[in-house]
Amino acid sequence: MRAKRWPFAKGEVEQSREIEGESNEPAIEIHRSPGLQAALSHLHEERPCNILDLGPAVARNINFFSRYPCRLHIVDLLGRLADEPESAVQLELAPKAFFDELLSIDLDQFDLVLCWTVFDRLETGAARHLASHLARLTHAGARLFAIVATGQGAGATGLGFTICQHDTLEYHPTGHTVHPAVPINPAAFARLLAGFAIEDSVVLRHGFQEYVAVRLEDLHREA
Repeated sequence: MRAKRWPFAKGEVEQSREIEGESNEPAIEIHRSPGLQAALSHLHEERPCNILDLGPAVARNINFFSRYPCRLHIVDLLGRLADEPESAVQLELAPKAFFDELLSIDLDQFDLVLCWTVFDRLETGAARHLASHLARLTHAGARLFAIVATGQGAGATGLGFTICQHDTLEYHPTGHTVHPAVPINPAAFARLLAGFAIEDSVVLRHGFQEYVAVRLEDLHREA
């Protein structure tokens, strides 16, 4: 699928600064996020919705979603893998059981899943199991938003994301040591997301690509 042409400059760095006193840490940067804007456009401020966030709990993100009549469920997948070595072992040996336990959620199906940079931090097999589990947790027409590294610059320090505006994200280091990002090309990512079809994608100038995928009616159909 050809990357969508967005009506503004892609991936412009609005701000960039190093954490004070930690010059060796990755910079905190603010970037435009047309993918997030596209994903959020399917939510309605007057219609109840369920949102799954696979990143750490961020107060500003929770506050941002308070404008919607939503139930926000947060599961810090990479944080758990970094903090609990036994979880990383379980994911390697029994990925289906790991996600069955981690994402055993007693909610109606989700309208939006925020994956951030999760997929490119997992081995391919584990990423496939995650995508399959998310397909079961979402209803037909739900959206999945993901950010994927397109180069080797992401390193082994985890990234967190703060929603500044509906089309703007702050990138900041989480302090977690995680699996180095593995670049995924668009065709491979589409194959990975069985049960979803890529709806929008955009290559950002700072070494990442954003995707918005839509959950298919038929889970057996290839994305």
